Amino acid sequence: TLAPTAVRAGGAVHAIFAGTDTNLWDGVVQATGGGAATKLVGNTSALAPAAAVAPDGAVHVVYAGTNQHLYWFVASAPATVHDLCDGQPAGCFIVTDAAPQLAFGADGNAVAVFHGTDGKLYASRLAGTQWGAAAAISGGDTTTLAPAIVGGVGGSLADVVYVRAGDGAARHAQLTASGWQPPITVAVTALTGAPALARAP
Repeated sequence: TLAPTAVRAGGAVHAIFAGTDTNLWDGVVQATGGGAATKLVGNTSALAPAAAVAPDGAVHVVYAGTNQHLYWFVASAPATVHDLCDGQPAGCFIVTDAAPQLAFGADGNAVAVFHGTDGKLYASRLAGTQWGAAAAISGGDTTTLAPAIVGGVGGSLADVVYVRAGDGAARHAQLTASGWQPPITVAVTALTGAPALARAP
C-alpha cells in the first residue's frame, strides 16, 4: 500500500493514489464521509504519484512509470499523458528510481523534482505543455530520502529541502528567476526522516 497525495481543487479534496492493481486513481473525498474513486485509465505505477493544483484549478499529476520515466497528465484528461522527455532532444535525462514531487511555483508554472538513478536530485519545469531539460539541483549531494518542494515565497519561484546522505544535514535549493541556486545547509542537526514543507498564507 502506498501513501496517497491529497490536494484541494475548488471545493473538492482529491486523493490521488496507486491502487493494489498499480493503476492510478482519483478519489474525491465527501464531506459526509467516504467518497468515490475514478480510475485514471492508462496510467500505472509501482510508486506513489505526485499531484498539485494549477492556478486555474486543474489537478496535475506526475508519476514514475515502470520504465523509470516520468509521466504527466491533467486529472480531467488522464488519457492525454506525456513522457517528460516528449519534445526534448535525444538523450533526454529524466528518469528516476523513486516517487517524484510536484508543485506550482510562484510564477504559476509546474516544477517536478525527482531522484536520479545516480542518487542526486533533479528538476524539470513546465512551460505550457512542454517540460524542460533536467537541471541538477543538489550539486554534489546525494540523498536517499524523499525531498520536499513548495511554491516559492520572498522572491523565489520554488523551494526544495532534502536530507543529504552521509551526515543527515537538511539542505535548501532555491529556484529564482535566474535559475537554481547552489544548495545551502539550513539545519546542522542530523535528520533521519524525509522533510516536509508548507507555505503559510
